[in-house]
Amino acid sequence: MPAEASISEMDRAEMDEFIDNMRLILGVLGHKILEPSIKKKSDEKEIFYILQDHSGIKANGKPISEGFAVLKGSKIADNVASSLSKSVVDKRQVLFDKGIVDENFTFTQDWAFTSPSLAAAIVVGYSINGRNAWKNKKGISLKEIEEG
Repeated sequence: MPAEASISEMDRAEMDEFIDNMRLILGVLGHKILEPSIKKKSDEKEIFYILQDHSGIKANGKPISEGFAVLKGSKIADNVASSLSKSVVDKRQVLFDKGIVDENFTFTQDWAFTSPSLAAAIVVGYSINGRNAWKNKKGISLKEIEEG
């Protein structure tokens, strides 16, 4: 297994933002080459969860080759922290504008993100380490499983 790149989280966020901007521009031009695909396989990967009963968050997702996919039916936070970065707030708004998240704050389809942390931030409405936040049904984090 190749080692994960050693770049700062801030640099990774800037790269993710650049790719999202390119995806938007290319999409407007009719090219969907950067749109991540979520392929269903017979060997489905393990499902991970973020559950917060007090806020009504009940999201599930899975690692995919392009990053992390939040699955259809996942319920996200109905508000965001003022500290959440503008780029993540904007990405969240795009999900509403496209109908990927409905007025009940529920994903209407599976949707891929470039990282577990971006997916988790969209779900909970504040900055969070997704590798620690996403846990399997036994309560083991994605990070613990990846590090084996």
